[in-house]
Amino acid sequence: MRVLKFNVDGAARGKPGPAGFGGMMRDGESQILGLFSGPLGEMDSNEAEIRAIAFALSLVVDRSWRHHCVIIESDSQVALSWATRSAKRPWRLWDVFTAIDQACHVAYELQFCYVPREANGFADVLAKEGVDRVSLFVACL
Repeated sequence: MRVLKFNVDGAARGKPGPAGFGGMMRDGESQILGLFSGPLGEMDSNEAEIRAIAFALSLVVDRSWRHHCVIIESDSQVALSWATRSAKRPWRLWDVFTAIDQACHVAYELQFCYVPREANGFADVLAKEGVDRVSLFVACL
């Protein structure tokens, strides 16, 4: 079974402040298959993080990668706890959680994993660049 691993991150300059998200997609051999980076408007970093997770999952659904083992790696324990329903989710983000839950039912196998900030550096750079972007950037092989 093919593996797709996403490293995702969100960034905000302030609480709330201008925010962005970014990430990369790799295969089971760690070859980079795609990158994304985009602006989000005004929000805090936790919201930016969960929106990065939701965007990665939307790529899985939209690109018909449903039959892959999908791994989402993030350095945000808060966002991961929201994504896995192990923590109370804020109502104001219910549309984001609905999209995540629907994608979870579509994906063949899905794992959410915490990684230390040092291991998520490239996604961090893409998220910080996303804050200053005018529009979404997506590149996939």
